[in-house]
Amino acid sequence: METDHRIRMLEIENLPFVQVPSVLPPITNSDRMCVVCSISEKTHAFIPCGHIAVCGDCLILLDPQRCPLCNQQFTAFLRIWS
Repeated sequence: METDHRIRMLEIENLPFVQVPSVLPPITNSDRMCVVCSISEKTHAFIPCGHIAVCGDCLILLDPQRCPLCNQQFTAFLRIWS
């Protein structure tokens, strides 16, 4: 039983790991990024809720047509230029 414990402890000690910095860099412009893909900037607002939440590519993919923030069905959308 003791040898099993020692073997397990050696296995744990020899596990590979990745050093993670104690302070991670801040996420830049996260409030401006699409809530669906997190890659492109938010460019479209939903009517009637008014949330500016998605990019044009993700807008096309939304089915059913509901706001990803409040889940309200939208009847139209507006392109927002910043």
